[in-house]
Amino acid sequence: MYASGVELRVDGRRLVLGMQAFDDPSLVGNFYAPHTARGAFLQAYAERMSFVEVNATFHRLPPPRVVENWAARTPAGFTFAFKVPRAITHGDAAERRAPLDRAEDELAAMLDLLRPLGPKRGPLVLQFPPAFQPTPPNRARLGQVLAALPPAQRVAVEVRHAAWLHGDRLDELSEHGAALVLSDVELARGTRATRDHFGYPGAFDPAPFVTAPFGYVRIIGDHADPRIPRDDFSQVRIDRARETAWWAEVLKLLLARVEPVFASVNRHFSGHAPSSLRALAGHLGHDVLASPAESTGAQLKLPGM
Repeated sequence: MYASGVELRVDGRRLVLGMQAFDDPSLVGNFYAPHTARGAFLQAYAERMSFVEVNATFHRLPPPRVVENWAARTPAGFTFAFKVPRAITHGDAAERRAPLDRAEDELAAMLDLLRPLGPKRGPLVLQFPPAFQPTPPNRARLGQVLAALPPAQRVAVEVRHAAWLHGDRLDELSEHGAALVLSDVELARGTRATRDHFGYPGAFDPAPFVTAPFGYVRIIGDHADPRIPRDDFSQVRIDRARETAWWAEVLKLLLARVEPVFASVNRHFSGHAPSSLRALAGHLGHDVLASPAESTGAQLKLPGM
């Protein structure tokens, strides 16, 4: 399974699993082969995975040569999702810039930059801050921005204020076929999306949150959890068995309504993203992501497995 990437069939429906980064040096020796050079991380990742969410673009866009390198080092069928730059979704107080100001031009420039990827360019992820609430002006502006994107471009929208999840406030996403991101982040008003809106740990009906013909899930964890060192993500630090089982059921229910579903896992969820993905796939009936030693016959398990 690892040779063709973690792209699964669940009851005949397509699920694409990946991490929220590929450039973590603490994965050398437990996911990447020992002594893998940093410049070879993406190629090594793409030998075992078929999807990655690139978070670096949230902070700054790369130069064209980096995009060309991404295209050259990944095989046909590989998919990148990209976080949209923070300046677009959050604005800039110093520049007196509101969220989505100049978004059409900057998103067009971003898509042009990513053109060398061709069909490897997957969803764009717009992650909004809690302050971006579903006021009529914000909803109208979001609708304008979504309308300006190419119709074939998949877009996923992550909101972090609970008010978006009530009433008709997702209509702009539905109108333009943008997927609402299902995630475990804490929302404004002190609620967690999974606990207070997506039903964790109980039953979950995704129907009210399906706004596109595809799905997008981000499993993040807690970046401030002291059990996970800030610079070492080489092993499982937190037992997430209960949450993982719940997310597996969410994915099944979502897949029953839309496909494909893209699901990315952050290293902060358990402390070791490959182990989190392997556990998630295991709940869905798939044995994936043997360690480098396992894939050559040795009996080394991923940390925490």
